[in-house]
Amino acid sequence: MIKKFIEVFSVSVVRFRIWVILFSLLLAVGSLYCAKDLKFNNSNEMWFIEDDKTLLDYQSLLATFGDDEFLIVGIENKDKTSLFNQQDIEKIKQITDFLKEEEYVTKVQSLSKAEIITGDEEGLTVRKLFKRFDLTKKEYQEKEKIALNDRLLKGLLINEDATFSIITGRVKHVEGTIDFKVVLSNKLKQFIKDINQENNYNIFLSGGPILDESFLTHSLNDQMKLMPVLTLVIVITLFYSFRTIFGTILPLGVIFGTIVMVYGYMGVLGHDMNMLNAIVPIIILAIGVADAVHILVDYYHEVNKGHSSKIAAENSIKNLFTPCFFTSITTSIGFLSFSTSKLVPLKELGGEAAFGVFAAFLLSVTLLPALLSFLKPKPKKAERITENNLFYNQLHRISTFTPRQNKVILTVFGIITMVFLYFVLQVKVDANAMNYFKDSSVIKQETSYIDSRLKGIFNIEIVVDSGKDGGVKEPEFLKKLEVLVQHFESFPDYGKIISLLDFIKKMNKVMHEDREEFYKIPDTREEVAQYLLLYSFSSPDEDLTDIVDYNYRYTRISARVPIMNTSRSKELTQETKTFIKQELPELSITLTGLAILFNALDIYILDSQITAFSTAFFLIFFMMILVFKSLKYGILSMIPNLFPVFAAAGIMGMFGIYLEFGTVMVACVVIGIGVDDSIHYLNRYLRKKRSGYSRRESIAFALHEAGKPIVFTSVILFFGFFVLLFGSFKINILFGLLVCVAILFALLADLFLLSSIMLTLPDKNSPVDGRGKKINSGGV
Repeated sequence: MIKKFIEVFSVSVVRFRIWVILFSLLLAVGSLYCAKDLKFNNSNEMWFIEDDKTLLDYQSLLATFGDDEFLIVGIENKDKTSLFNQQDIEKIKQITDFLKEEEYVTKVQSLSKAEIITGDEEGLTVRKLFKRFDLTKKEYQEKEKIALNDRLLKGLLINEDATFSIITGRVKHVEGTIDFKVVLSNKLKQFIKDINQENNYNIFLSGGPILDESFLTHSLNDQMKLMPVLTLVIVITLFYSFRTIFGTILPLGVIFGTIVMVYGYMGVLGHDMNMLNAIVPIIILAIGVADAVHILVDYYHEVNKGHSSKIAAENSIKNLFTPCFFTSITTSIGFLSFSTSKLVPLKELGGEAAFGVFAAFLLSVTLLPALLSFLKPKPKKAERITENNLFYNQLHRISTFTPRQNKVILTVFGIITMVFLYFVLQVKVDANAMNYFKDSSVIKQETSYIDSRLKGIFNIEIVVDSGKDGGVKEPEFLKKLEVLVQHFESFPDYGKIISLLDFIKKMNKVMHEDREEFYKIPDTREEVAQYLLLYSFSSPDEDLTDIVDYNYRYTRISARVPIMNTSRSKELTQETKTFIKQELPELSITLTGLAILFNALDIYILDSQITAFSTAFFLIFFMMILVFKSLKYGILSMIPNLFPVFAAAGIMGMFGIYLEFGTVMVACVVIGIGVDDSIHYLNRYLRKKRSGYSRRESIAFALHEAGKPIVFTSVILFFGFFVLLFGSFKINILFGLLVCVAILFALLADLFLLSSIMLTLPDKNSPVDGRGKKINSGGV
């Protein structure tokens, strides 16, 4: 049934070749149309499924207290001296005024508009730190002293020696897009450039919008830079392999057609571009060419036998439809296994890459043979491509070396595997956003510098429910809140801790002649309510809506978090959860914020690695049994493909490479790719073995027939992923590096380990001579 279908299919492709070509062109045009509205998205929500509790908690925070993302501008003068002088404060005011005028900035905090809470005989007063800026040197020194003695300013907007300050702009939350952030970031960068032409200041930019703009810019730059490089690598490899123009151009046409179809697929499903799937075209360009290369090699084998181009094209489909189909299925399974992940972009990337792999297969068995059927057969060139070449001679040497040294080969591979397994256990998980960028990137350097001067660019948000409207005003509740705040202040890892208590204690102090002993929670609810009312009447700019809700039931503690590994962040979070459970069990407390979102991603990454790889392994193993109609060969096909997975994971543990968004994909991608060569190798081996030939003869045949395309595709895959090493994102660099390592080990495993394993199995068939007659002695 299947054999009949393949025969009819191969004949139909060549017979209706004009229609095949026209339909392929029509499909490409349609895909381009569907892809016209694709946009880049790196929003926080995109990583999570809709009903994820971590995301729901974060969305509840936004609904109760407003926006939670900030644009941060750090500033210091070139001499790194105190900023309390007219020139520096006015420069801060310039930046502040710019941000205040921006549509998507909802609140700005800076020294130039900072407010000081004071008290006098008339009551509580909130006044500007600076009403004017033409002050004397002595007056600026007084202002510096006031700012550094104010608990609400020191550590929040100014560092301890007043040489570094930040301006923060709270950015409106718009779900599902970062376009406005990119516009805002670019406008701010241009503004900073304009006002700092004399380069009198060191100005540093960070925060959510700057990060998102950097992700977009780097992703687009990588595509523009890496795609041409990879294309050139593939062109050089194909031309060296086939030494023909058509042998170079036709596979490229298939792959670029596939990439267009993938973009169309994304457009139809409403997917956005993001930092993960930005590498899908590169993956498809590297992986998708494999089927085309196998088809081409087989086509030239058929031409070398004296067949016409039409017959050669038909036969290449007949010979390779089944192995190419199953290699595409197994590679697709490797990517589709990401559908088990809780990370939405990873799920989408899996679907996109799997679609691309299968689209490449369809074009390779339709469009490519249709185009090849028009070529004029050149037997001499075909003979040179298939036999008289460097690869043929080297593969022949391997086929004679392996039987003689198979025990040594098995021992060496066994020792290496044990070493890698040891280091696999050393692999750690981390989803630190700053680790996505190279150390040389501007965004990483500037963020790290801000972090070193005023600790923390992200927040852990603690939402506390008092249990009733007005409950926040109760001194008993505020004292419990104080216990929680003191817990966070006990951690040296955290930066400034901001809460309602800072304001209430400050107001209580200034209303008692600014005596330090009154920097505490008032004794009565009435005092608390009065202070809050007075503050609301006295503050012209600031309000408390971002730390307490309208009904005074919920309040919020914000703990600034510096750049740290998520493993450490999770430890701190777990300690806090344990503390709350033991010391404040009666309070309803929710931990959320961007830092908690990253912690959740860290957990999901590890879950993705386990579930995705397990799914991929067992599905591919089942497919191998179906392909070879044998449990034995199903197991054999998986052994050499676990080796490169252990190699990649072992390298990670050996060199301290974390498991994160990029590296989490390696195992599934490697096993999906690696098994392809095993299928082609074993397909040819079994074809010969089941015809009555010995194992050695069958191995030699498999190496000669499948060895060259296996080497070709491995070389293309290696350089295809190698170009990622020149990208902007560290996660893509590490992903490319590890896949390159795995491809090399997979090639060695297919050429040496697989053959050595088969040579240890009992040989039920007696050798035959070249005419198929039984002979008594073994050997090739």
